[in-house]
Amino acid sequence: MSLQALVGFYQTLTPDSLSRLGAFYTEDAWFKDPFNEVRGLPAIEKIFRHMFATLQAPRFVVTEQIADANGAVLLWTFYFHGRGGEWSMRGASHLRFAADGRVCHHRDYWDTGEELFMKLPVLGWLWRGVRRLLAASSALGAALAPALAAPGARLAPSARRADPPAAQAPAGALLLPCDVTDPAALAAAQARLLAEWGGLEVAIYLAGDYQPMGVDHWDIAAAERLLQVNYTAAMHAAHQLLPVLPVGGGLALVASVAGYRGLPRALGYGPGKAALIHLAECLHLELAPRGVGVWLINPGFVETPLTAGNDFAMPALLSPEQAARATLDGLAGGSFEIHYPKRFTHVLKLLRLLPYAAYFPLVRKLTGG
Repeated sequence: MSLQALVGFYQTLTPDSLSRLGAFYTEDAWFKDPFNEVRGLPAIEKIFRHMFATLQAPRFVVTEQIADANGAVLLWTFYFHGRGGEWSMRGASHLRFAADGRVCHHRDYWDTGEELFMKLPVLGWLWRGVRRLLAASSALGAALAPALAAPGARLAPSARRADPPAAQAPAGALLLPCDVTDPAALAAAQARLLAEWGGLEVAIYLAGDYQPMGVDHWDIAAAERLLQVNYTAAMHAAHQLLPVLPVGGGLALVASVAGYRGLPRALGYGPGKAALIHLAECLHLELAPRGVGVWLINPGFVETPLTAGNDFAMPALLSPEQAARATLDGLAGGSFEIHYPKRFTHVLKLLRLLPYAAYFPLVRKLTGG
């Protein structure tokens, strides 16, 4: 049996064609997805028949495949009709083959929360308008500031130098020059903010640094600098800010999809962003029950002076203005994680679910490694 024949079987699956399941699966094949774990052809067929009985016009489209003699990984999009039109869900299948070429092991990976439950009708969170903001300035911050000021937010942008924020900040903003890697400077900036305004409601940590780095050019000093800006300074900022954040306020941390899992040439950048994601999760678990919000913002590629030096293709590249709009839309939606652009980040979220045996070869193929 060829892989292409198996892919064709999946993509043209119907209730009638399920009678041919034995041509592609061994009699004692094992199958697991987020809701089922079964063994044997009758049990696997029952799962597929249940799919046809409960969903309208379900179908699979395989979008990527990688295989060797022992198995394969298939990336797919699953479509079906429901209230409001056609729905879709992305997933992956890890397959292992028996000696006769049929599938003996089939495991499906998909994020039930991101791909299914988040599509169900839920009560939206009402964005009440931020009146005061402490934000580290960047290309994204420069675009975010006017977008926040438009509905009436009062802003206090911060950066290492005073001049660029002064040119970019909206009228009436309180400029706070500050190197976030210096805890004393950060404390002084916060003290000035509290003295002039009396408090703040929402802080957005946007500071970040980037340098592509692989094992052949592993610059430890540069890697430590990246870690200090991308994680250690954020940790100090969170520790400094949390005591003054009111109930109903919150802290947003800008990490990156590069922190989801290990990637080539990300030795300096990825570990700090992964740590920042973990920090945001820990803070959210403790602060949300107290009424203090924590938001994690994971952008894909955004056009900035830092990414301008990349010598590789950057899929779904966004302008700072597009990223700022996506950030505000995400905050208004009320989810813990805000990630964009979805056409890129959904693929990386899917890869995060794969076991290492499937993840490593697939990433090497996708990145040309």
